[in-house]
Amino acid sequence: MADTPNLVLPYLAANQSQKHVTVNEALRRLDALVQVTVQSAVLATPPGSPTEGQRWIIPAAPTGAWAGHAGQIAAWQDGAWAFYAPLDGWTAVDVSTDMLLLYNAGTGIWTGLITGVFTDAAFTLQDDIDPTKLARFQIAGFTAGATRVFTLPDATTSLAGLAVAQTFSAKQTLSNANNDLGTSTGTGTTNLATGATLNGSAKTVNIGTAGVSGSTTNLTIGSAVAGALGTLTINSPTVTFGSSVSAIAMAAANVSALYLSLGGASADATNRLSINAPASLFNHAGAGHQVKVNKAAATDTGSFLFQTGFSGRAEFGLTGSDDFQIKVSADGATWFNALQLERTSGRVRAMVALQLNPNAGDPGTVADGDLWYNSSTGKFRGRQGGVSLDLAGGAAATAAYGVLQANFTLTSATTAQKLFNWSTNGALSLAAGTYRFSCSLLLTSMSATSGSAKFDLKGAGSAIFGKMSMQDFGSRGTVAVGGTTATSGTASDVPTSGGVLATAATSAALRASIHGTFEITTAGTIIPSIALDVAAAAVVNAGSYFECIYLGPTAALGGSWS
Repeated sequence: MADTPNLVLPYLAANQSQKHVTVNEALRRLDALVQVTVQSAVLATPPGSPTEGQRWIIPAAPTGAWAGHAGQIAAWQDGAWAFYAPLDGWTAVDVSTDMLLLYNAGTGIWTGLITGVFTDAAFTLQDDIDPTKLARFQIAGFTAGATRVFTLPDATTSLAGLAVAQTFSAKQTLSNANNDLGTSTGTGTTNLATGATLNGSAKTVNIGTAGVSGSTTNLTIGSAVAGALGTLTINSPTVTFGSSVSAIAMAAANVSALYLSLGGASADATNRLSINAPASLFNHAGAGHQVKVNKAAATDTGSFLFQTGFSGRAEFGLTGSDDFQIKVSADGATWFNALQLERTSGRVRAMVALQLNPNAGDPGTVADGDLWYNSSTGKFRGRQGGVSLDLAGGAAATAAYGVLQANFTLTSATTAQKLFNWSTNGALSLAAGTYRFSCSLLLTSMSATSGSAKFDLKGAGSAIFGKMSMQDFGSRGTVAVGGTTATSGTASDVPTSGGVLATAATSAALRASIHGTFEITTAGTIIPSIALDVAAAAVVNAGSYFECIYLGPTAALGGSWS
């Protein structure tokens, strides 16, 4: 055997030369390992200026010259580092902490043994009568580097064992800012004030009642983890929230209740949701929003009822049928069904007279399909094809006419000019469609030398014409009230720009009758006009008239043809 088994000291061999070398090596090792005191057990980097003979216990992950020697004793000897591997059970004193350290070869770790405190593995209490009864403290659950202080109560009592069932007969106060109760992750029950209350006795459980003004008390019941389940059961007949409670937030709660009263209202068996409030808001959750009113059968009612003093005044919805209806009442007893929307066709039916509010004139802004009543003219009016029309004779029949009430003197010119002055421009607005017209006129004060006149249906109007058929008959001659003496006449088809109404003659009067049909393909205006062959201040006599009747859309066919 070359070395001793514990400190690994070299033996002197028989007849060994230079025995002092072996002895000095053994003494050097003894100096390092006997009565071991180390400067530190946590320094991982070799010190810069060690003193001869100083020792350190090298911790995990050392660097520099200590690399690869974790757990060993490093000694600065003869100007160099010497490393000594400890055996199980070796001890050393850390002079920086006054701690007695013990080496565990199984873990390769030096652990504190004695330093004003004891390690939990070394500190064991033994009963003075029965040595088999032992008590050991375990602090493995402490945070690394933490020091915990336990203060014993100033009383003779039993220590609480929180990991076992135990009954506290005296009042206990947990004054720490944070306390946990019932933190087991397994199935269990935590009881609070569950002792049977005697008849006539009252039991009060206070939770978070000591807050002062400006403080915040948060009470959380149940897990906030998604998918976690639970039930909160309250058996008290009455649950009251104090007047200081201003908000109850339940962002994802499913609340089930038989009655719900808000704002001091009183719900009942019929009105199970009752609200006293100046307004109620049903807001969207990011998109649209629907309010659903469902009924059991077609003959039941699903509606909104509006009341005054709890007496019905208006109701809309599905009232006794599946057709949407609007009803009104003056007293809550007698009801009038005002409007009905048929569910099978969408047809809107006015159940009583439909009254259009009178307008002093045509509305300022109208669109195709609008209807109104012009109280100034006493006519129902509508908008069709971009043109406002009088309504007469049914949905598709619209008549426009005019009878000259006083003589109208034309401008002495041969260019076409308006024939009637009952409006500023003498223009008639017409929608696209097919029309029938007729015109009867009497001109006097024409040129007595020669000439006639041409009729122009469109004049300077803006409408675009399609198909048309027009005939006229005119005569020049002496004109008397109640009769006409014709000197010439003609009947012919003429275009919109007209043809000569009568053969030129030396007469100052012209009587003409024009009628026909025409088609307008683009809505606009027509201005019935006259062009004199010879300029004169001719007079369109009172009683002359123009009439235009809407027959129908383009290529119309009315009536029951077979």
